[in-house]
Formats: sequence, structure tokens, C-alpha cells
Amino acid sequence: AGMSMNLGSKAASSGRKGTLSAFVFYDKNGNNVYDEDDEAAPDFFITIDRTTFKSDTGGQIKYRNLPFNTYRIQPVMQNGWFAEGAEFVMNGYDQNVTVALHQNGSLKGKIQYRYDQKTVKNFDAKAGGIVFTITKNGSFVQRIGTDDDGNFVAFLPTGIYEITLDANSLSENTFCSNPKQQLVVESGKITDAADFIIEVQQKQVKVKKFGLQ
Repeated sequence: AGMSMNLGSKAASSGRKGTLSAFVFYDKNGNNVYDEDDEAAPDFFITIDRTTFKSDTGGQIKYRNLPFNTYRIQPVMQNGWFAEGAEFVMNGYDQNVTVALHQNGSLKGKIQYRYDQKTVKNFDAKAGGIVFTITKNGSFVQRIGTDDDGNFVAFLPTGIYEITLDANSLSENTFCSNPKQQLVVESGKITDAADFIIEVQQKQVKVKKFGLQ
């Protein structure tokens, strides 16, 4: 999750309070450890329970008089950097947390219509509002839609994703033969999906057969 905690052995108790020190840094090599090439993350917003803090110039945040209990720490995605939220147990008078920020990758793509105007049924060649569902390991991640030019973009953590075109968002009489793609998103890079080709149903042509009398 990009987060490590130095926890004591005491059980959580709401009657005691301590100071939580969080160090937020840009984890450039993605190993969740503060290395020589990494940098502290100043002015980065972190939400602990329901309180939001901004890191100082050294990437530090302090939450004083925090009762012993279980809390959730949730960084806010900023400028393409993120960390997945996680729960931690506050059970020490001086407790340290490190938050490793990872860089998002970008997933881009577009739709394209392919048809012969003379042979297809009537349809609306809309470009905007075509919906895609993004999943990872079979679990839902997010849903995105195309803009008025038929383009879409998603910002995602590093990983392997499947993007699926939602047939219910297509215009009447249109379909996509290959609505799914599997793509690898890498940190700080743009992954281009192949164009999703939208086709149109053909008209039924009545053919008269003439036989010899």
C-alpha cells in the first residue's frame, strides 16, 4: 500500500493519547523504502480519520493528542502521485508512519466508427458518452466515458487492467465486436489502447429471384 508503520505491542485504548509522526515522500523506484534518490513530499495533503493535514517542507506531519485507537490514513492524489489508503493502530505515545507516494500511469484510448453509409441502418454516430468499465484482477476499479471527440483517459496505479466497452452506452443499431482489452499501466508512462471499433448493423436487402417460365 506504500505505507509502513512502527507499531508497539500495547492494545488499543481510547483512554490514552500519543503523537503520530508521518513522513511523506516521493518513492521514485516504487520499493516503498526511502532511498537516496527519493525526495520528501512538501505541501502534500493527508487525511487521518476525518482530519486533513498538509506536510511541511520536509514532508513531515504531526498529529498530537491522538487517542489510542484504529484509524485510516488516506493521502489525496496530487499532481499524478498517490498512495493507497490503509488502516493503522495508534497504540504508542510516539508513533511513526511513512507514506510512500507512487506515480500514476495514464491509460488513453478512443472509439472509431466503421461502416458503409449505403448499406447500414439508421443510427446516431455519437462520440461522447460511450462508457468503459476498468477492472483489475476481476475487481471493479472505475468507470469512465468518452468526450465529445470520442477520446477517453484514466489515471491508474501501476498494474494490469482490463477495459470493457459497455454495450448499453452505444447508439441503437451499433455494436462492438471486440469490446475488451487487457493493458499494462506503468508508473509515469502513457499506455495507448487500440481503437475500439464501433460497427453498424446492415440493412436487410430483399432480393427478387426471377426464374424461367
